[in-house]
Amino acid sequence: MNLTLVSESRPPAPLTFRRAGPKDAHGLAELFRLVYKGGSHPFQTVAGVTQFLAQAQNFQLVAVDSNCVVASMAMTYNSWNDSYELGRALTHPEYRRHGLAACLIQQAVDWVAQEHLGELIFGFPRARRIVDLCAALEPRMIVMGHDAGRNVANGNRETHLIVCGIPTYAQFVHVAPPVADVLAWPFLVKGIYAPLGLRRSPGEYPRCRPTQDNSESGLSTTRRRAGHSKLWAADPLSSPSRSRGNWNTCSPACPMYSTSPQRS
Repeated sequence: MNLTLVSESRPPAPLTFRRAGPKDAHGLAELFRLVYKGGSHPFQTVAGVTQFLAQAQNFQLVAVDSNCVVASMAMTYNSWNDSYELGRALTHPEYRRHGLAACLIQQAVDWVAQEHLGELIFGFPRARRIVDLCAALEPRMIVMGHDAGRNVANGNRETHLIVCGIPTYAQFVHVAPPVADVLAWPFLVKGIYAPLGLRRSPGEYPRCRPTQDNSESGLSTTRRRAGHSKLWAADPLSSPSRSRGNWNTCSPACPMYSTSPQRS
């Protein structure tokens, strides 16, 4: 895909959009270090980017100008709960404010949706503009909380919002605590369930702790095919130290758990 960029700081240039490959690892790592100085993300290293791109279920989209990567967006697969994280957004400072993020973000989500991959799409946007773009996506991604400042970017600890969307093909029931006040909580019912097309489904939670051990990949795939994907969310009533919104390392204390062959 080609796009003509019109910039005040650079002459018009045709940009090419394509899926990233192993040869882009150096360019992506360099761009990441430029955008996120002093960050804690593994994408700062060529090895980290190479490892990410080597996983077939991950998807990285890049915008290229004269063989140089100038912007990017990615979908990271989490096998234990069959979900995708939208993120790793990068735009070279000289190419900002020209709609690149909007173009990349929808294409990245479209790739996952067209392949019917993942029961859930989530992300941790740093800027209000990205939150607005997520709200306009198909599927729509809404704000569900924040991550309590888990990561460092440009030398500072940042608190990011958490956005979440459910593809139309996803099949699961979202289980909520069997507590009357929680089930009737307006934020949960109107702010989360309604826009995501869910309903209140009270139930008990598992005693096991999910992990990202690679040995579980086969089990996760089997569960997904059988329609038994597990989806967790942070407790909206817990303290900030517990409500970290981390879909990758949730504990049994988390109050929302999904496992069902159908979506309601």
